[in-house]
Amino acid sequence: MQSKICQKLTLVLCGVFLLAFAVLFVFLPKKAVSESENRTLATLPAVTADSVLDGTYGSQINVYYADHFPMRDAFVTIKSCCEIAMLKGQNDGVLYSQNQLAVRDFKAYDGKSYDTVESDRYYERLLKANCDNLIALGDAAEQNGFDFCVCIPPRTVDVAASAFSYPSDASEALMADICARLSKTKFADVYNILNVAFDKGEYVYYRTDHHWTAEGAYLAYCEIMKAYGLESEILPQDGFDYETISTAFRGTTAAKGGFGTVLADTIKVPTAKGATFTVARADGRVLDGLIDRTKIGSADEYSAYLGGDDTVVTVTSGADRPKLLMVKDSFGLSLAPYLASYFDVVLTDVSARSNVVEIATQYGANAILVVYNAENIITSADAAYLKY
Repeated sequence: MQSKICQKLTLVLCGVFLLAFAVLFVFLPKKAVSESENRTLATLPAVTADSVLDGTYGSQINVYYADHFPMRDAFVTIKSCCEIAMLKGQNDGVLYSQNQLAVRDFKAYDGKSYDTVESDRYYERLLKANCDNLIALGDAAEQNGFDFCVCIPPRTVDVAASAFSYPSDASEALMADICARLSKTKFADVYNILNVAFDKGEYVYYRTDHHWTAEGAYLAYCEIMKAYGLESEILPQDGFDYETISTAFRGTTAAKGGFGTVLADTIKVPTAKGATFTVARADGRVLDGLIDRTKIGSADEYSAYLGGDDTVVTVTSGADRPKLLMVKDSFGLSLAPYLASYFDVVLTDVSARSNVVEIATQYGANAILVVYNAENIITSADAAYLKY
């Protein structure tokens, strides 16, 4: 009898639990953005005959429910703690070590917007399309008188492989493939330098976010300047003043994995000593200096660099200097302050799929630099659609 009572009580409690969360899901307001993960949350998908028949509606509605589940952040944190306790070393595709996190699962894009898979592999077809177009862009740029260079920042899982027990074979194969393909154009290879620096204990990538730190961006700056034949113009690190804008930064990797125990990160913004800069953005804002102070303390502190991504951002010093067009993703934001020590810099996003040669001509650029993270080159076709 007691056993039956316990069984009935368990069923009632489960029913109450499910009903309560169903009611909360329906009536709680839906957020458009997750501040903890710094990303846009899924919207309720429209029901169409095609989306139901090909399965995309089912996938989209699952994502919608997952994004807006009540107390989602708390459950993600609880799950991550359980995964650590069971010595799994990862949660939700994020690798964990005591002092480093890294995403290992990426939605590899295979030519159709709905045909993706979270994996540690990549599709050669997409990588070839992106790299081939970057090479063709380089040829067109050089023919039009622009000095051209490509830099592919590696992912954290590529740089910090030694921090995890997870096999690094897939990471090494990807970076070797990228380097081999882009050797046909001017290419600033930063993978090995960053990898060696990390293994020496240098703070080159954030612990809780997917970007490189100010120290990592400095190493990339040096390699890019060398690629342009400007080694003599490289400033030593003590040629920059560094302003620390945060010592409590927790980025998107920590949010995705639910790991709150990893030491928070420090964000520093460099400015060449004695230099002053004006940052003008397409959204109409003008910054006196390289830092958008409205972003300090926000959920997106990394965007304090130049105010974050925009269609066009210019960094000028008021002097007559060479001009660099940087076609970039978000890694370019923390790289630009270093390059601004020599160039006036114009930044535009790879995702805009613009005509690069036209923009370089419009702004009177002398050189063109493409900065495109290894994650994006396997998960997006944007680089394949850059025009020239």
